Amino acid sequence: MSSAAVRAWIHEWTEFFIRCHTKGVQIVRGLRAYAEVDRQTAVLSANAIDLVLLTYEALMRRLKQASEAFSTKDVAARGEALSRALEVIDKGLIGSLDMKQGGQLSQQLLSQYQLWIAQILHCNVHADSALLGELIKQVDVVRSAWDQVKDESKRAAALR
Repeated sequence: MSSAAVRAWIHEWTEFFIRCHTKGVQIVRGLRAYAEVDRQTAVLSANAIDLVLLTYEALMRRLKQASEAFSTKDVAARGEALSRALEVIDKGLIGSLDMKQGGQLSQQLLSQYQLWIAQILHCNVHADSALLGELIKQVDVVRSAWDQVKDESKRAAALR
């Protein structure tokens, strides 16, 4: 998927997400399981795009912890980090989807998140650090696109 396509996809999802602001509360609940006190403060004062970015940051932290555990051959730490990554996807990303209002876009997001879950499970069961590296790249691309959406939203707001 090209960067422009990812940005367009994320922009469409962002508009949907903002309309469904009550779902942001579910993201906050999922993030609280992973955030330090200062992160909780950031979540409470964040807008919808910031909540999504915080969720992706939490996911990236867990995936990078798992990658480090692969490097040190710490199987327990790898399993813990990957389990926490699964929770971020389930409670933070999937938990915030509104399948009724989001329609096909929510279904596409759900499919992407389910693919990530399957990849994480495969990484853990088969000790596949190469797949984990690819997964980190995928998540980073989407995270970067969200950063661009946030910047574009700020520019649009400044023009109003």
